[in-house]
Amino acid sequence: MISMEPLPFDLDKYFNRPPGATEIDLALLVPSQPPAAKIQEAWELMRLAGEEKYPKRGPISILRIDEHTFRILDGNATYAVAKSSNWPRILAIEFNSEVGFLAWSRTKLDGTHSL
Repeated sequence: MISMEPLPFDLDKYFNRPPGATEIDLALLVPSQPPAAKIQEAWELMRLAGEEKYPKRGPISILRIDEHTFRILDGNATYAVAKSSNWPRILAIEFNSEVGFLAWSRTKLDGTHSL
Protein backbone atom coordinates (compact mmCIF):
# COMPACT_ATOMS: atom_id res chain seq x y z
CA MET A 1 0.00 0.00 0.00
CA ILE A 2 1.22 3.47 -0.91
CA SER A 3 1.55 5.98 1.89
CA MET A 4 -0.68 8.86 0.85
CA GLU A 5 0.81 11.96 2.43
CA PRO A 6 -1.11 15.14 1.60
CA LEU A 7 -0.01 16.76 -1.65
CA PRO A 8 0.74 20.50 -1.52
CA PHE A 9 -1.99 22.68 -3.02
CA ASP A 10 -0.59 23.93 -6.33
CA LEU A 11 -2.93 23.03 -9.19
CA ASP A 12 -0.42 23.95 -11.88
CA LYS A 13 1.95 21.25 -10.60
CA TYR A 14 -0.60 18.50 -11.27
CA PHE A 15 -2.98 19.70 -14.00
CA ASN A 16 -2.94 20.95 -17.57
CA ARG A 17 -5.17 24.02 -18.04
CA PRO A 18 -7.02 23.57 -21.32
CA PRO A 19 -9.49 26.19 -22.55
CA GLY A 20 -12.71 26.05 -20.53
CA ALA A 21 -11.06 24.69 -17.38
CA THR A 22 -11.90 26.50 -14.17
CA GLU A 23 -11.08 26.18 -10.50
CA ILE A 24 -14.03 24.98 -8.42
CA ASP A 25 -14.47 24.63 -4.66
CA LEU A 26 -14.36 21.03 -3.48
CA ALA A 27 -17.37 21.72 -1.26
CA LEU A 28 -19.54 22.13 -4.39
CA LEU A 29 -18.73 18.66 -5.76
CA VAL A 30 -20.69 15.43 -5.34
CA PRO A 31 -18.35 12.48 -5.95
CA SER A 32 -18.90 8.76 -6.20
CA GLN A 33 -16.58 6.48 -4.26
CA PRO A 34 -13.80 5.09 -6.47
CA PRO A 35 -11.96 1.90 -5.50
CA ALA A 36 -9.09 2.44 -3.07
CA ALA A 37 -6.63 1.17 -5.69
CA LYS A 38 -7.71 3.97 -8.08
CA ILE A 39 -7.20 6.58 -5.37
CA GLN A 40 -3.73 5.25 -4.63
CA GLU A 41 -2.89 5.23 -8.34
CA ALA A 42 -4.14 8.81 -8.75
CA TRP A 43 -2.12 9.93 -5.73
CA GLU A 44 1.06 8.31 -7.06
CA LEU A 45 0.66 9.79 -10.55
CA MET A 46 -0.14 13.23 -9.16
CA ARG A 47 2.88 13.05 -6.84
CA LEU A 48 5.09 12.15 -9.79
CA ALA A 49 3.58 14.96 -11.90
CA GLY A 50 4.33 17.38 -9.06
CA GLU A 51 7.95 16.23 -9.20
CA GLU A 52 7.93 16.61 -13.02
CA LYS A 53 8.47 12.86 -13.44
CA TYR A 54 5.08 12.14 -15.06
CA PRO A 55 2.75 14.12 -17.33
CA LYS A 56 0.18 16.41 -15.74
CA ARG A 57 -3.42 15.26 -15.83
CA GLY A 58 -6.45 16.89 -17.34
CA PRO A 59 -9.09 18.58 -15.20
CA ILE A 60 -11.87 16.54 -13.68
CA SER A 61 -15.19 16.54 -15.58
CA ILE A 62 -18.33 17.83 -13.86
CA LEU A 63 -22.05 18.25 -14.54
CA ARG A 64 -24.10 21.02 -12.89
CA ILE A 65 -26.92 19.66 -10.69
CA ASP A 66 -28.11 23.04 -9.41
CA GLU A 67 -26.74 26.51 -8.71
CA HIS A 68 -24.29 25.32 -6.05
CA THR A 69 -23.77 21.61 -6.78
CA PHE A 70 -21.88 19.65 -9.41
CA ARG A 71 -21.65 15.87 -9.94
CA ILE A 72 -18.25 14.45 -10.88
CA LEU A 73 -18.46 12.59 -14.19
CA ASP A 74 -14.78 11.70 -14.42
CA GLY A 75 -12.04 12.25 -11.86
CA ASN A 76 -13.45 10.83 -8.63
CA ALA A 77 -10.08 9.40 -7.57
CA THR A 78 -8.40 12.74 -8.35
CA TYR A 79 -11.06 14.46 -6.25
CA ALA A 80 -10.41 11.98 -3.40
CA VAL A 81 -6.70 12.85 -3.46
CA ALA A 82 -7.49 16.58 -3.40
CA LYS A 83 -10.00 16.12 -0.57
CA SER A 84 -7.62 14.02 1.52
CA SER A 85 -4.92 16.66 0.94
CA ASN A 86 -7.29 19.38 2.23
CA TRP A 87 -7.25 21.38 -0.98
CA PRO A 88 -9.84 24.15 -1.21
CA ARG A 89 -10.29 23.84 -5.00
CA ILE A 90 -9.64 21.58 -7.97
CA LEU A 91 -9.44 22.17 -11.72
CA ALA A 92 -12.58 21.12 -13.63
CA ILE A 93 -14.36 21.31 -16.96
CA GLU A 94 -18.14 21.68 -16.77
CA PHE A 95 -20.33 19.79 -19.23
CA ASN A 96 -23.95 20.63 -20.05
CA SER A 97 -25.01 16.98 -20.21
CA GLU A 98 -23.71 13.45 -19.80
CA VAL A 99 -24.19 12.98 -23.55
CA GLY A 100 -21.93 15.97 -24.20
CA PHE A 101 -19.33 14.54 -21.84
CA LEU A 102 -19.47 11.11 -23.50
CA ALA A 103 -19.11 12.63 -26.98
CA TRP A 104 -16.14 14.69 -25.80
CA SER A 105 -14.48 11.77 -24.03
CA ARG A 106 -14.67 9.62 -27.19
CA THR A 107 -12.88 12.24 -29.27
CA LYS A 108 -10.34 13.46 -26.71
CA LEU A 109 -6.97 13.26 -28.43
CA ASP A 110 -4.91 15.71 -26.39
CA GLY A 111 -3.07 13.11 -24.31
CA THR A 112 -4.49 14.29 -21.00
CA HIS A 113 -6.15 11.91 -18.61
CA SER A 114 -7.94 11.78 -15.34
CA LEU A 115 -8.97 8.93 -13.12
